[in-house]
Amino acid sequence: MNPILGNFVFLHNLCRTPAHVKRPRSPRVPNVLYTEDWRTILIDHSRSFRSSKKFTERLVSGKNALGNRPLFIRELPRFFVEKIRALDSSSIRNAVGPTLDKKEIEAVLIRKKLLLDEIDASIKELGEDNFLY
Repeated sequence: MNPILGNFVFLHNLCRTPAHVKRPRSPRVPNVLYTEDWRTILIDHSRSFRSSKKFTERLVSGKNALGNRPLFIRELPRFFVEKIRALDSSSIRNAVGPTLDKKEIEAVLIRKKLLLDEIDASIKELGEDNFLY
C-alpha cells in the first residue's frame, strides 16, 4: 500500500475520524472490511471528501461540532500527529491520483486544519505529555 494512503487509513482507524469528518449513513451498517488476518480496513470514504461550506467550517463531531454528540480525542501517538501536520496538497495528490479534484483536496486540507485545531486544543487542555505518547 502507498505509505501516504496508509496514513489516511491509519488516521481513520486511530482516531475514529469517520465520526469527525463524515457522518456514516447508518451507524448499524459500518463501512468496515476485515481481512483474513483480522486487520480492520475502513472502506468507502467518499463522503469524507465533501466540499460544501457546511463540511468545511466545522467537523461532524468534536468540541465545535456540527452534530450534537461530541466525540473528543483524548490521546494520540506523537508521530501520528506529525504525519497529519505533514499532509499537503502534493502528498494527497500523490496518494489519490486523479480520484479527487482540486476542490475535494482543498476540503481535505481544510478538515485537516480543523482536526489539528481540535488536537491542539486537547494538548493545551490536557498537557502535551498527557495527550501525545
